[in-house]
Order: sequence, then C-alpha cells, then structure tokens
Amino acid sequence: MNLSKEEQIKIFWNHGVLSWKLHDAQMKIYDQLEGIPNAEEVLLSCSRQFGKTYFCCVYAIEQALQNDNVIIAIIAPSKDQAKEIMVPKMLEIASDSPEGVIWQHKSSNKFLTKNNSQIIISGFDTCSESLRGKSIHQIIFEESGSFNIEQYDYRMRSVIKPTLTHSKARVKRIHATTPSPILHHHVNTSLIDKTKEAGTYFKYTIWDNPLLTEERVDEIIEDYGGEDSVDFRREYLCEIIEDLSLKIMPSFTMDNVVPLSKIRVDDQYKYQIVLDIGGVKDKTGILLGKLEYNTGIYEFVDEALLNNNVQTSEIVNTAMDILKEYDIGVNDVEWFADAPGQWLVDVRNNYGINIRLPAKEDKDTAIKALDLAFKKGTAVVSDKCRLLIKTCLEGLYNAKRTDFVRTAELGHADMIAAAYYAYRCRNQFWRPPVFKTSTIYTDGEGVTHYQGHQRRKKQEEMNNMKQLARAFGKGRR
Repeated sequence: MNLSKEEQIKIFWNHGVLSWKLHDAQMKIYDQLEGIPNAEEVLLSCSRQFGKTYFCCVYAIEQALQNDNVIIAIIAPSKDQAKEIMVPKMLEIASDSPEGVIWQHKSSNKFLTKNNSQIIISGFDTCSESLRGKSIHQIIFEESGSFNIEQYDYRMRSVIKPTLTHSKARVKRIHATTPSPILHHHVNTSLIDKTKEAGTYFKYTIWDNPLLTEERVDEIIEDYGGEDSVDFRREYLCEIIEDLSLKIMPSFTMDNVVPLSKIRVDDQYKYQIVLDIGGVKDKTGILLGKLEYNTGIYEFVDEALLNNNVQTSEIVNTAMDILKEYDIGVNDVEWFADAPGQWLVDVRNNYGINIRLPAKEDKDTAIKALDLAFKKGTAVVSDKCRLLIKTCLEGLYNAKRTDFVRTAELGHADMIAAAYYAYRCRNQFWRPPVFKTSTIYTDGEGVTHYQGHQRRKKQEEMNNMKQLARAFGKGRR
C-alpha cells in the first residue's frame, strides 16, 4: 500500500521516530549516540552552522516520545537564548506533528507529549530555579562551551547532577558545543579528557557539514581571515585555542617564573607587603615583593590567598608569618592594602603597623603596566607564588571586559589585584645604606665591596698598631 508523504510523517510522529528530519552528518551523530550502550556524559564538539540546535531539539523530542512519563531538559547558555532560539526551533520542528502528539504548554519554555513526558528548556543562568527538585531522565546542553565559567562547577555539581540521580537513560548528559574561547573552561579541559577516556568524545568540523557548498565554505574562510585564523580554527575546526582578548595578563608566560633560589632575600632590600582585602564577598590576596635595584626587575617572592570573610587578625598574622619565613623585619617592609580606611586605622592601633592605601586611579593603566613588565621581563614571579602564576595564566575579564571573572579557586583574580598594586607602588628610588651593597657587585674573588671595605679597615688598624709598637719599642731601647 502506497502512503502519502503526509501519512508517513504522521506514522513516524506517532511512533516517536524523527531521525528522518536530520541531514547526513546529523544522522552520523544520531547513530553514534544510539550505539552507546551506557554513558554518563557525551561531548559532541561541533562547528558553527552544523545544526547543533536543530539536532538537540529533534533528539530531545524523540527521547520524550519514546520514554513515558519522563522529563528531558535542554539547557542553553542563558534564559534569553533558551527563549529566543531553542523555543522557536522546537515549534519549527513540531509544526508537522499530528495534533495531540506534542504541544507547547501555555506559551512557556515547556513542551508536553501524548505519553505524559515533558521537555523543559532552560538557561544555564536560571537552571537552579527551573530544575532543582525535579527528577530528570536526560539533559542536553546546547553550547555548554559558552556557559558561565564562574558558575559552571557549582551548577553542574550541586544543581544539575542531583536531578539525574534516578535516571535510567543510556546517555544521561549530552553536550553539543563548539570549544570555549576560554582556554581553561571545563568543556576544554576536564570534559574533553573525561569523554575521550570513556570513548564518548566526537568531533565534527566544517568539512563534515553537507549543507555548506564549497563556495560558502570559501566565503566563511575569507570572512574569518583565512584558515589559519584563531577564530576560524576554533569555531569551524573545533580546535582548542585561547581568546587572548579576555586575558587579564596576556603577556605572562612561564618564562616569567623563576626559582625562589634565584631571588636574593636579605636585609639589603626594601620589601613590600601588599594586601587586596576581599571583605565579605571575595578572597584576600597577600604578596611579598621587592625591587631588585641593581637590575630594575620587580620580583614577587611569596604569597597567600585567604578565603572571604576572614578576620583581620588572620590577615595580619599570615603576612607576618611570610616575613618571619625570610627573616625580614617589619621595619624593612612598606605595607600597602586596598582596604577601608577604618580597617587601616584598626591595624595601626592594634598591631603598630602603618599601612598605606595604594594608588588606585586608572586601574586599566596599572594592569597594562604590569602586563608590559612581564612582556619586557622587568617583572618576575618566584615559583613559590603558585596562585599568582595560575591567576596570571588563567585570569579573565568578563565578556564585556568590565570586571574580572570569579572562580572557586582563584577568587576575583585577587592575586592579580595585589600584584598590580605592588608593581605600581614599587619604590624605584630606594637604595641600601652605604656599604650595604648587593653581592652582585664583587671583586674577582667573589668578595663584596662591603666585605672588602671591612678587610681594608682591619688592615689599616693592624698597620697603625705595628707602627705604634715600633715606636714603643724604640722608646724602651
């Protein structure tokens, strides 16, 4: 019996089979997902214009229709994207479905199916409200490489994973995304590593897209500045490439890191303790640094990063412990802190430490000055400053470059804040007292000028004593 196209479509919808809506490359993804016997997480690394959104919606509808009484969640980067992109795509796909098979619930981000299943479309920024407390069968993440890095770990661990506790789905979490422009984003690091190890990582580039003609591909390449351009390689070849425009310290590399043993720490220098006080919300960064006056290089010696809402006593004692470790006296240190005025007064009254406010005007200039110092090699970081190194390598601005991104480990890039304060407040004119000279200046035998002076002084005293002895002897004779 010959069936019309409309009749065949009706049968497919009633059986919950929608793979006929996919193009050849999407069918390859579909077949790979269907071939996975059991997996917690799958990563589909797809290029732009591949049809990720369309595929995610088709697959979600099919899973909802084939599994009774379940909830399928689709999570986009934001609530607005969920509403403006995902919902219209769902309506487009469902436009040829028979009446009563799938329908939108009251113009909301929820779709209901004939077998009492649901598809909830949410933004990553609002999923705490839309998913918490629900029992989810399967979650599909659309462009998870664009999920807020500050909230990623918390929301995944504390909000999303618990909803899948009772899931019996073969594949519980599916990510369909291009790589993140943030090099250390979870999608680029832990997720890729985890799915590669499990055999559930798949990559689809522009060359796998059957919808693009050669002419269109050439146009895209030209628009992006060539095949070797960073954006083309990341967006269309799915390569992990960093977007330096968001880095706080783009010039910092591991070449700026030196062993602590290479940094001279003694009483011939004026040191700085610089504090970026975090208060209730942020962490407190503490840095010990000094200017090597013989070379003009600023050296970050040691560090500490304390949690938010920490007591003043712990901040001061931590700084004092750092000084004690290097046998540096309080009077050999210039103290600076980005802190409320009353806090500075309390520290002076209770601990006898006079702490000054760093110059805070024109923050961007201060940041660029430190970055330029790293570029020129006029600022170095000891290998003991692990968190400062990590923050310089990974610290980011937000998308609008109006603030630093917060992370659980690095806080509000607090170590960088302390670092650019320290570099701005470095004492470029201080020199040690007479004869208190660095061991960089030595004679051919490695004797410092100060040591040489002491030897000459002793020799002169001895010569004088000999002359007095000679005169004394003559008088007796």
